[in-house]
Amino acid sequence: MPCQHKKFSVGRKFRPTGFFLALLLLLAGCAAPAMQPAHEYMHPLAALAQTRQRFPSSSPYPTPAPVFGGHFRHAVGADTPPQGIFNPVFQNSSVDGAFSSWFTGGNLLSYTPENTIGQHGVASWEMDKAAKTITLTMQEYVYWHDGTPLTLCDVVFAIETIATPGYAAAGGIRFTYMVQNIQGVWEFHRGEADYIAGLVLSPCGRQLTYHFVDFNPSLLHFGFWATPYPRHIFEGVPIHLHSTHYHTRVRPIGWGPFIVNSVAPGESMHLVRNENFWAERPFLDEVTVQIVPTAMVATLMEEGFFHMADFRLQDFADFTTPQNFHYIGDVTNVYNVVAFNLGWWDKSAGKVRPHQNPRMGCRYLRRALAYAVDEYLLTQGFFYGLRFPATSIIPPGHIQFICQEMDGFPYNPTLAKQLLDHAGWLPGEDGWRTFPCGAEFVLDFVTRSGEDWPIIAQHYAQAWRDIGINVAIRSADFTDIIANMYNADNWPWDVHIAGWSTGANPNPNLLWGHTAANRSRYMNPRLESHLALFNSEDAWDINWLVNHYQEWQQLFHYYIPAFPTNWRISLTAVNNYVHGLYIGHTKDGIRSIGGRHRIFIQNP
Repeated sequence: MPCQHKKFSVGRKFRPTGFFLALLLLLAGCAAPAMQPAHEYMHPLAALAQTRQRFPSSSPYPTPAPVFGGHFRHAVGADTPPQGIFNPVFQNSSVDGAFSSWFTGGNLLSYTPENTIGQHGVASWEMDKAAKTITLTMQEYVYWHDGTPLTLCDVVFAIETIATPGYAAAGGIRFTYMVQNIQGVWEFHRGEADYIAGLVLSPCGRQLTYHFVDFNPSLLHFGFWATPYPRHIFEGVPIHLHSTHYHTRVRPIGWGPFIVNSVAPGESMHLVRNENFWAERPFLDEVTVQIVPTAMVATLMEEGFFHMADFRLQDFADFTTPQNFHYIGDVTNVYNVVAFNLGWWDKSAGKVRPHQNPRMGCRYLRRALAYAVDEYLLTQGFFYGLRFPATSIIPPGHIQFICQEMDGFPYNPTLAKQLLDHAGWLPGEDGWRTFPCGAEFVLDFVTRSGEDWPIIAQHYAQAWRDIGINVAIRSADFTDIIANMYNADNWPWDVHIAGWSTGANPNPNLLWGHTAANRSRYMNPRLESHLALFNSEDAWDINWLVNHYQEWQQLFHYYIPAFPTNWRISLTAVNNYVHGLYIGHTKDGIRSIGGRHRIFIQNP
């Protein structure tokens, strides 16, 4: 281990207790969670399935005949103003995404319940395994909100924009494997070609064939880009101006069920019905999406001011049996993860490179930090049983691939201390553990600012202090974290906690392979060879693929470049008079973003 000496302004003898965590919660304006005593163990997957039965994916009330008209009000809880980037190619905020979901239109392809591409969207598809191609065929009479016909040329333009040099520097985060896997993308990105050879567009613009480098089943899990970007608006605009463009911030444009009428920056968006929506005429007349302080969302929903809101779990305890609204739930592919700084991102080569002597390079140290945290206490207390200790880096939205025999890193502080002792991380004169060489060690712990992250971080920091690790916590804004992730090679930190998502595609190459999204920047030959097999011909054999996922999860658990902390059920509060709102899938496979034209209000 390196004998690096790093100082932080942390009192060397300060070891806060559990009382300190409760005090922090109170100072943050939150009631201290009622930490429940441990009871008979239930595997998190079983507990999640049991809890899921309480929350359907759509309104449990009988659906009457649809009614046209009405003004729908959507509350988006946030304590800081949104970025205001309502643009699918540059957007990186879930708050902005809540606004955009009403108008952009999203992916041209529909979803199946298995999170694969369906045949009920604006485009249908067919594949040729031998040729390594997928061909989209788009229906006619689909229009952008300004009346311009939407064609697959707009999908080609989206991919060209993402592959343009300077895209990442302009704030883009989507130049990933799902774009890089198209033949000719790297030549276009390096300026060696003025078009992407692997995208073949028909003269009419309604048929597009993708030629891929790797052809594997993850492509069918939305493993390639199929969201349009309006060429007639953004073509010729310098890449660094896309995220501040008039049609990104002031009058954003899409092809979805509602049209943006006005935007009050940092506050709200007003939308009206898109009479030319491709699926069918939307029921609602208008929609207002409004930023609301998170502490006020639950009360305003109960008082009937809004028709829909994502719900904070802290508020759930006070509204377990609401009168004016009900809950619909979704098992998400989002999970929290603790990542360790083990390498750097070589942008020019598109490779993850290991540090020669990373501060967090000792596997025993990393495992000790994982075993030290009582995740069950946090999920039951602070999250009221609506989150679940994660046992695998694969989230439960991809249940068919989870290695269900794994238990993750169950709370075991005694084992954590033994691991540190075994590896030579022994207490110094002041009681804090040092590097094995005897040099002072202070863990640089970076957490997101805002929402619940500072409180959650204190729970982890206290657990690590209890096993003798001195911890310095610092917070960073989400936009700064994203910028450093994609543009900075050596942003200094030891441990980082954040929410992460696999999306519809579980292929671990997207988050843990040679990609800027690989937060730990970790790679070794054994993991690399396993990751490559996910993109091989063998992966088309489902039994082989399931076994390979299980082997990879066990390897990831062994090397522990990061560890998942909890899985979650997300709750959406819906007014009792609202019908047709689905979080999951409708019968034809169109998810809620595409299906919001079906929402209507039936007042008594």
